[in-house]
Amino acid sequence: MTICYRLKNGSPVSIYYVNFDTYEVIKPPDFLIGTWGNEYHVVSPQINGYKIYSYTGWLNGTFNDISNTIIFYYRNANWQTVSFVQYFINLKRYTNSYNNPNGYLLRTKLPENSTWKVFLEIKTNNGVWLNLGGNQWIKDENLTKSKKFFQNKIANKKTKDILFSLF
Repeated sequence: MTICYRLKNGSPVSIYYVNFDTYEVIKPPDFLIGTWGNEYHVVSPQINGYKIYSYTGWLNGTFNDISNTIIFYYRNANWQTVSFVQYFINLKRYTNSYNNPNGYLLRTKLPENSTWKVFLEIKTNNGVWLNLGGNQWIKDENLTKSKKFFQNKIANKKTKDILFSLF
């Protein structure tokens, strides 16, 4: 009688590839499976249009009963800096909006003399982009910036001028 045995597999190593700024998965995940006690080593792959920004998890280890998750965070290769900001802008003219910096033109133009809150500011190889919430981006041009909300005046003949705001 011959008895054959094999070491059991260790818990898998899950590897995810995420856009750091949008939290989108930019590549399908990979899973490493190995025999209990064997070593593994993970290197971040090159992904076209992105550069590695950061990671979480153990890149080197030994397969055992404890699973490991590695998340590689990437940033668009065209983006130089990303700043979380909070200020207001007033548009000096009708302005095109886009779904992403350097992205597709959205159908709606933002009205002249309208006020918007800015949440993100991204410096790219093609200039500065401002995020007005969600997937609404504009170029940083033909506008006035302020830390306070812009207020408009309504002329009323019977009473004094009234200040109003939309918020």
